[in-house]
Amino acid sequence: MEVDKKNMDDLSGDGGVTKMVLTAGEGWQSPEDGDEVSMHYSGKLTDGTEFDSSYSRGEPFKFKIGAGSVIKGWDITARKMLRGEKAEVTLAAEYAYGENGSPPKIPGGATLVFIMELVGWKSMKDIFGDGMVIKTVLADGDGWERPSERCEVTMGVIAKSESDPPVVFFQGDLVFAVGEGKVPKAWEKVVVDMKKGGRIRLVCQGDYIFAPSIDFVPAGTQKLVYELELKSWLKVEDVNRDGTIIKKILVEGEGWERPNEGATVEVTGT
Repeated sequence: MEVDKKNMDDLSGDGGVTKMVLTAGEGWQSPEDGDEVSMHYSGKLTDGTEFDSSYSRGEPFKFKIGAGSVIKGWDITARKMLRGEKAEVTLAAEYAYGENGSPPKIPGGATLVFIMELVGWKSMKDIFGDGMVIKTVLADGDGWERPSERCEVTMGVIAKSESDPPVVFFQGDLVFAVGEGKVPKAWEKVVVDMKKGGRIRLVCQGDYIFAPSIDFVPAGTQKLVYELELKSWLKVEDVNRDGTIIKKILVEGEGWERPNEGATVEVTGT
């Protein structure tokens, strides 16, 4: 089978990994190292002989990017795909199974041609870089707005053990102000990147579990799972930028115009 490399992207920079998009993906985000991807694929030799296919098994193949569990060309390709994208990917031997091949189906030095379809992925991040808090995105949420410093957030919270079945220590809504330091440090870090309806899973260890408002976790707990859902937030503004006047927006107004200096205004208060 001849591979037409016209319109193919050179992902490796040396022609060893090339990709031609067959079906465009959605959005703009791609998975990163540490993310668990779900990939449908079929693989053929350059003579057209198929050696493997997830389609024939009826379920996509899952692997973690950058973990060394798949051939090098797959890691490179997965990082450059969008959700729902389907592409023809050609891998030179050094990005596949090398000079040894993978007998009996893949001979040594073989160039491989894959159809790869990125079904989706779970984003798993070491958010502090010390292995103590691992974040997995369960749902992206809606819209584009995100809470910022001082916002009063309502968060759905489940706190549970990692055991099977888990021990649930708390399930309900908690309200907190971003940046006040009353919730775990990991919550403060992730909430400003969440959208309304977004859901994440945090596996926390050590001191990252606790905070002044967390009184439902037994003392001495070394590992805990938090599942967080951003339900809503109220915008809070420092009017004078010196902390003397703080405004909490309960209902957004209409339009864009505001009264000028010297204008007569009518307000109601409670």
